[in-house]
Amino acid sequence: SSIRQQITFNVKHSLPISYLHVDAVSSDTLLIIWTGADCIQSYDVFINGTNVNTTNGMSLLYNTGGAIGSIDVLVNSVDYYGRAVGNLTTQYQFNKYNFEVEAIISKYIILVIIKDKFIIQQPAPLSCELTVTDLTQSSMDCLSKRLFIFTNVTEGDVYNYTVTITNVIGSSVKNGSIATPYSPVEVRPSEVQYSPSAMIMTSPSSVMESNTPASSSSRNYVPPWTVGVLIGAVAILSSL
Repeated sequence: SSIRQQITFNVKHSLPISYLHVDAVSSDTLLIIWTGADCIQSYDVFINGTNVNTTNGMSLLYNTGGAIGSIDVLVNSVDYYGRAVGNLTTQYQFNKYNFEVEAIISKYIILVIIKDKFIIQQPAPLSCELTVTDLTQSSMDCLSKRLFIFTNVTEGDVYNYTVTITNVIGSSVKNGSIATPYSPVEVRPSEVQYSPSAMIMTSPSSVMESNTPASSSSRNYVPPWTVGVLIGAVAILSSL
């Protein structure tokens, strides 16, 4: 006798990985993680074009041997027939943290801005410190803050700043100087001082008005020559 049984098979298509991520766990070790694959037998991991490992897991710890710089990572998906069905690749910047600093100077204000150079994959910063000389608070944590405003500055002074950001590779340092300008001097015209001695004052009593009427004594005044004329006339009449 024989037994017959119907069995239904669901045949899946092999799907390669759809996500690939690289992270630095120490100064010489990378953690490579991938997900999203289905019906895959194994994965070939390539670093800078060289096959460094074949695994059926979903992650790999890779020792860089102390090398730093740009690292190309490729993970190839292999199905159960031994065929490569797809891959993902990424580039990891295994370097010290990359950033720049901008200082903006106003009249009595200094702005320090820390600008991250946005690289998709690089070792994350572990610490960040900003120091500025001759300030009340000379050292500040900048790990989660990127803009600093200083108002307790003195015009004409020079302030030196240093930004240190550290990751698993090491510390990256940027520094510079900030010179606060002097305020412009406002020049006003000097006031003219007038001396009383330089001014000529005219007394009202010294001014004679032409329309002032003559006094009574001036109306009774007889000039001396009229007296002589009268005496001469009397002498002539007496001789006749």
